[in-house]
Amino acid sequence: PPMGTHTWLINCGASGAWPATEVSVTITQINECTTSTSPSTFWSYDDYFYCANGGTAWGAVGACTCQCPAGFGGTNCDACATGYSGTPPSCSGEPCQATSTPTDDGTDGNFHCINGGDVGGTTGSCTCTNCDTGYFGENCHNTQHQVGTMTELNNKVSNGDFSDVNTGNSIINMGDIVSLSVRTYRCSDGPCS
Repeated sequence: PPMGTHTWLINCGASGAWPATEVSVTITQINECTTSTSPSTFWSYDDYFYCANGGTAWGAVGACTCQCPAGFGGTNCDACATGYSGTPPSCSGEPCQATSTPTDDGTDGNFHCINGGDVGGTTGSCTCTNCDTGYFGENCHNTQHQVGTMTELNNKVSNGDFSDVNTGNSIINMGDIVSLSVRTYRCSDGPCS
């Protein structure tokens, strides 16, 4: 249908039943924002909206905003984002800061390490190093499982430490490390232990 306000007769009754109800409908086209690299289009009076430093305009005309790449922020991506310093277009990640908030993932420079981990890296690339013995992973949250024999390994993998029933891989999780004592273990016929 064409744009603008139009009136249609709509029959809401049984087939062929009259009178029809008159309904006025306005059809409006929603124009999406278009990215401009010219500061003269700072405000979205038309479908162009200024985004600097590789930002992308999105939204509907009259309510355009910029989606900024990592390191940039502000209404038009013309400033360094939180956790970054410098003068655009040269924004550099600042050193990561340790926090006690488990959801801090380093995107803003705040990062959460546990189990003795030391925070390192820069905003957007935070890491945990020097985890306490037996821990590893992005936030020092994974545990290494120490085993001395093949039977102990089987028990860790099969949950045999807590039950006589093999319930599957419920103690060793995906990504966990199992360290065997320095010894050669050879499995021949039958169960290995």
